[in-house]
Amino acid sequence: FNHPYWKSIPIKNASSLNLINNYSSAHGFLLETYSSTAYGGTGQVFDWDLLKNLSLKDQFILAGGINRENIKGAISMNPWCIDVNSGVESELANKDKALMSEIVEVFQNG
Repeated sequence: FNHPYWKSIPIKNASSLNLINNYSSAHGFLLETYSSTAYGGTGQVFDWDLLKNLSLKDQFILAGGINRENIKGAISMNPWCIDVNSGVESELANKDKALMSEIVEVFQNG
């Protein structure tokens, strides 16, 4: 469509990262946890060690079960952006202001 876009890549194992090569025109890649029953939004963390040799400069968005307990680890992966969607929900699709405040505090205070 000749517009900038992000491509979502479900990460199951190391070979999942090869999908990135199919989308050279993407402006970013949202790396999320693979699920055989859902497309995104699992609230589960994939193995971030798979990203250690990833060279996407500032093009990757880390997603998948990121919350106040693991936000520091997510930051250490050096993503361009972090998706904490399910990590700030007190129940499905219900964002919790207290959880949002807690994760922002951890983020800001390292």
